[in-house]
Amino acid sequence: MAFGVAGRILAVFAWESWPTPSVLYLPLGTDSAVWCYDGTKWTSLGGVCIGGLTAVSSVLKVPAEEGDRILHVFAIGEDMATWHTSWFPVGSGSWSKWEGLDSTPIRGSAAVASAPGRLDTFAIGTDSAIHWRSGPDIGKPSEWIDETLQPGGVAIGSLAAVATGRNEIDIFALGPDHAVFEFVAQDVRK
Repeated sequence: MAFGVAGRILAVFAWESWPTPSVLYLPLGTDSAVWCYDGTKWTSLGGVCIGGLTAVSSVLKVPAEEGDRILHVFAIGEDMATWHTSWFPVGSGSWSKWEGLDSTPIRGSAAVASAPGRLDTFAIGTDSAIHWRSGPDIGKPSEWIDETLQPGGVAIGSLAAVATGRNEIDIFALGPDHAVFEFVAQDVRK
């Protein structure tokens, strides 16, 4: 499939929408902006992204109804901080403005919706530690809780996270020996 934009595809995201599921392509364009292709048109999300692009779908409540789903996109900006934008498909169908989540320089990022109405983001700091940030799905970053996992550092890149459904979040990262390691974070903030 030809997309018509020169750039690197950093994320392909399957979106559960109504009435049918769809796929969103989230490439980083040659202008360093994040772009979204929904199958019919390209939309620039703006920003200046240098990597760490990840997307996660979340629900505000269970059972989810039309309008309760949100798509969140996280990226590393040129200031090396994590940035966030979101899209509510029902209503205006527009993207929010980019907002900075922290000022800690990072090398990788991951995000997961660990519970209805809550997001967890992970980033590798310059100290090679994994930094965990969690908060309300549609809250301000200042409302989020920060925690450092694995102080002293073991991660050098390629971060991924998944909510297991057991009040745990499995985090995978590339270690200093270039092997993938797993770290299980106990979700005590239910």
